[in-house]
Amino acid sequence: MAVEKHALNKKERALMHVLLNLAEKNDEGVCLVKPLEIFEALPYDYAYTPEELEPMLKGLALDDYLEYISADNHGELTYCITMHQKGLSFARVERAWRKSVYNKLLITVCTAIVSGTIAIIIRYIIAPLIMGKFR
Repeated sequence: MAVEKHALNKKERALMHVLLNLAEKNDEGVCLVKPLEIFEALPYDYAYTPEELEPMLKGLALDDYLEYISADNHGELTYCITMHQKGLSFARVERAWRKSVYNKLLITVCTAIVSGTIAIIIRYIIAPLIMGKFR
């Protein structure tokens, strides 16, 4: 099985982690959440604005990670978020992708070490033997 990279940017991935944590408290993957609760849980590494939240949720809904409904709860905006199967498996797929990247890096480093060792062997051991026979 090939592990493919998500088509999400860093802000969307951080939002997905927050929404997944909120939705996993409930077994069905459903949560009622206010925008303020989402912003409090988001990391401070990225600058989020309130205007960005709705388009990011729409994008995640279009990518079939979740379904959301905006509701007015006593004058306060509330989102009813239902995670789809792709959204519920987001963290597992993210870990698998990271693991595959680390494995590729490890293979690259090991190959570089072996190549360097072979180059040293050729340069210092085999090359003098060959050059000595032709003189």
